[in-house]
Amino acid sequence: MSVINSVWHVEEGGTLTCEENILSSTIPRKGSPANALWKTDGDGLSAQNPVAQCFRIKIDQADDGIWLGWCPENKFGKGWMLKGLCYGGPGGNLSDGSALKRQGYGPALKHAGMEVHILAEITAGNRLNVYFAVDGKGLGKAFEIDRLSPNTAPFFPVISFCSGVSSARVSITREVTIPPVSFFEASSSSISSPSSYFGSWQSADVPSAKLTISPNWSLSVKVANTMTTSLSPTSPHSSMGRAVSTRMMAPPHLQEVEDRVCAMLDGVRNVSLDDGNGELVIEYVFNDNEPGILRAQPFVETTVSPVKQNELQWLG
Repeated sequence: MSVINSVWHVEEGGTLTCEENILSSTIPRKGSPANALWKTDGDGLSAQNPVAQCFRIKIDQADDGIWLGWCPENKFGKGWMLKGLCYGGPGGNLSDGSALKRQGYGPALKHAGMEVHILAEITAGNRLNVYFAVDGKGLGKAFEIDRLSPNTAPFFPVISFCSGVSSARVSITREVTIPPVSFFEASSSSISSPSSYFGSWQSADVPSAKLTISPNWSLSVKVANTMTTSLSPTSPHSSMGRAVSTRMMAPPHLQEVEDRVCAMLDGVRNVSLDDGNGELVIEYVFNDNEPGILRAQPFVETTVSPVKQNELQWLG
C-alpha cells in the first residue's frame, strides 16, 4: 500500500515526509529501506509513451546512502518489495530494488551536494536504456532491456533511503532539455597514483574487492558490502578497532570473501608502500594466529556492463 499526495507516492506507515519536490526522512529506520515514487510529471515512460525522460536529483543530506532509479508503477512496494532499475547504496552498486546486480558501478550516493542525473530512453524495437551521471560525470549504461513489453506498467523515478538513515533529504527536478547520451557515457579508464597511501587499490589476493585508504586513515574494502577499519595515523598504521560493515545481502560466494576480509581488517599490523614497484603492502594477523601479507596495486577503473533483461525475472 502507498499513500498518495499531489507529488509523491510514499509507503503507508513509513518514515518519509514530502513537500513539493522535496523528500526527507528524520526518523531512523531499521531493517529495510524507505521508498517513494515521483508521479507528477506526465504519464511515465512506457512502450505507449516512449519519449525519453531525464531527472536531476540533488542530495542535500543522506547519512548512509540512498538508491535512485526507475520503477514500474505496479512494482512499487514497501521496503525490499520494491522492484526497479536502481543505482546507489553505500557501495555505489546496481540493484533491481531487492537484489544486488552489479558492484561498483559508481560512487556511493551519501554526500551532501551531490547531483545525480537519471535518464531513461526507449529506442527502436522497444529497447529500454537507463543511464546515470554523478556531478556531471557519466557512469555509462546501467540497464538494457532488449524489448519492453507493451503490457509493462509505466516507469517513474523512485528514491529509496537505505536502512539506518537517520536524517536525509533530496530534491527532484525534471530536465526540460535532456542532455545527450554522450553526457552519460563513462569516461576512459584511469589509474590512481601510487605515490601515496591514499586512494584506491586492487589485489589478486582478493580479486573481487576494491581497497581504499582515505586521508583520515580509514581503510575500506568493498566486495558486495563495504567493510571499514580505522588505522593509526602514525607508523606502523595498525588497525585501531574492529571492522564495521554495511548490511546488504551478498551472494553466498561473496559472503565467504567478506568474512575473511573482516577478519583481516581486525588484524592489520602494518601498512606500507613498496617504493620499488609502487605496491601497497598490508601485513596482518588472521584470527589472531595466522600471519599474512596482502599486496595491492593502484586500482584501474573499468566500466561495469549493463544489467540485462534476463537478469530481471520480474520484468518478463
